[in-house]
Amino acid sequence: MTKSTSVRKGYPGLSPTELPALPDDPSVSVVITSYNYAPFISGALDSVLSQDSRKLEVIVADDGSTDATLETVRKYASADPRVRLITGENVGQPRNTNRGFAASSGDIICFLDADDEFAPHKISAVVQAFQSFPDCGLCLHRLRPIDEKGREVGPPFPKFIDSGWLCERLLASGGRCSFPATSAISIRRPIAERVFPILSDSRRVGDAFIHYPAAFLTNVCSLPGPYSRYRYHDSNMTRCAKNPVDISLSMLVECEEIFRTNTSFVARELGVQYAKEMRLADSRLFVEDALHYALLTGERRYKDLSAEYLLGLLPKGLRRTLWATLLNLPSPLASVAFNLRKTSKSLWRSIHGRLSELDRFRLLSTKENRAMNACQSE
Repeated sequence: MTKSTSVRKGYPGLSPTELPALPDDPSVSVVITSYNYAPFISGALDSVLSQDSRKLEVIVADDGSTDATLETVRKYASADPRVRLITGENVGQPRNTNRGFAASSGDIICFLDADDEFAPHKISAVVQAFQSFPDCGLCLHRLRPIDEKGREVGPPFPKFIDSGWLCERLLASGGRCSFPATSAISIRRPIAERVFPILSDSRRVGDAFIHYPAAFLTNVCSLPGPYSRYRYHDSNMTRCAKNPVDISLSMLVECEEIFRTNTSFVARELGVQYAKEMRLADSRLFVEDALHYALLTGERRYKDLSAEYLLGLLPKGLRRTLWATLLNLPSPLASVAFNLRKTSKSLWRSIHGRLSELDRFRLLSTKENRAMNACQSE
């Protein structure tokens, strides 16, 4: 893990939260959020209950399932006292996650979507990471994608996870950076108690209301391997596609809600002066989504925002001319050009991610190398 605790001139007084020492044998709570995932909940529970953790509680927070999910979880709970079921009306993923966290008691809280699974030794790797880096309150890792039958369908993602003291970077980038999905998030209780409850009306997004706020408060460590399996299937939220315009618009709405909620968090936890420094237009993800939506629909507000931001960033010359041309092409041609750009960008990210990982590991101290290697060998 690469860490930087220096304070930039523009953000005086910001530093990571001081954390109390973690017990030698910490307790771990796994919060599983579920909604109508009867075909997958057994796999999720089995993957957690088979972990080598002596102080483990498993909390299934169900968001009003109408299928056989509750029946399945009750069978597990009756057979294993470590499993508890928390039920309630359908309120959406963030507020359902609130229910699960409120019922937890562990020193470390790991999150898992009910259609995903933990890899073997995931919890021991997380515990070891927190013990090796006692000033880190958030631990992340990559995920391995699988299909409905559990078959691998691609390489682990994301290719790169930002780590260290990220508060200043988040303030300067609209509150966003490269972080993984919910099932790769583990957080220490002192930080979680400041992050929760999530105060958002969103019904879909869960991870962005946990790891981004936590990273404003604490150092972030990342494990070198994929310690969860992320399932793609027809009914999960990330695959419930409508049409390209609706998908693009929903992503924009999510970006705006994440920004609104997390900006309020920054104002409450760090101070209003820091929240005022944040701009949604500084988020590259939002600008890219806005551009895509503008190209699909011709919506003027997003088109102007994207053009102003992107053309302001790019150097003078050919690249700026190409972007200016792209923004003024008819929508069908612009969409084709945009997709070609995304393909080339993905290739560059792949190369850059691998080089960045090599550079980060070269910079690790001897102690950090030993700790990380131990995590990976587990």
